[in-house]
Amino acid sequence: PELFVNDFLLEGLLGQNAAVIDEAEQLLFVIVYLPSRLVRVPLTGDTRVREVNLNGGFNDASPALSGADGMAMTPDGNILVAFTSQVTRVVPTTSDWMNADATTVDVAATAGNTDVIAAGGEVYLLNGQAVRFAVDAETDPFTLTRFDTASFDAEE
Repeated sequence: PELFVNDFLLEGLLGQNAAVIDEAEQLLFVIVYLPSRLVRVPLTGDTRVREVNLNGGFNDASPALSGADGMAMTPDGNILVAFTSQVTRVVPTTSDWMNADATTVDVAATAGNTDVIAAGGEVYLLNGQAVRFAVDAETDPFTLTRFDTASFDAEE
């Protein structure tokens, strides 16, 4: 293997946590857990790493040290990011994905989310607790719940 890209924007207190590719735009998106941020890396040409300028919130304050934990690209070209007790939808406002709007929905009822999956026209939240399960067998190792993206419309 050969290192594709290395940049300080991909580092953090807790580093890279998920990646998705926008094939149409030839961009790789990476989320950094803490401090939470969305980073874009062109797959062709100038591969300069840049942070996406987000209008809106992109952090989860509860519980402490909650960060961007999972990510999925939706068929309409938006990005969903799972935080412990929130889901954030990121919609580009410029065609180069340098700027985007971020809308957050509280999903405290499924707190502990570790990933978001978009497949078959549906969105699911994964709460994976393998470490906690290893210590306490009473804990569910994972739960999967359906997430209704229409809840973003109520927030806007």
